[in-house]
Amino acid sequence: MKGGGVSAMKRCFVISPIGQEGSEVRKHADDVYDYIIQPAMVECDIAVFRSDHLDKPGRISDQMFQAIYTYDLCIAVLTGYNPNVFYELAIAQSANRPVIILMEKGHQLPFDIKDLRCVYYDLEIRSYKEQTHIKRVINYVK
Repeated sequence: MKGGGVSAMKRCFVISPIGQEGSEVRKHADDVYDYIIQPAMVECDIAVFRSDHLDKPGRISDQMFQAIYTYDLCIAVLTGYNPNVFYELAIAQSANRPVIILMEKGHQLPFDIKDLRCVYYDLEIRSYKEQTHIKRVINYVK
């Protein structure tokens, strides 16, 4: 996908727990976004957004639905088993959108979705330096 074509840049919507600013949930979400998702999407020449990055006025839920329905793909971070994340994942699946699922190592996917392919990640320095999980996400995109 790299290279400058005439078509518009592809877009990815990140379905993720966000949490309050400064919370452990937000720190983890930001780390997954900054150190795995963002570098993978840059490599694939795909613009990437999370709900808290959308800065248009209006209802957040409407913007989330619009992104899920119209963006080229979604990435769902299921770590933490956040109900909102599963709700958005279900919307993406019912709309037949391509979704890449991420889950922190040591956690398991719930029964109803355990047969979905998943990138199990960690935020260890070695994994980041070797781009272990970045490469896996890139491979799933391709």
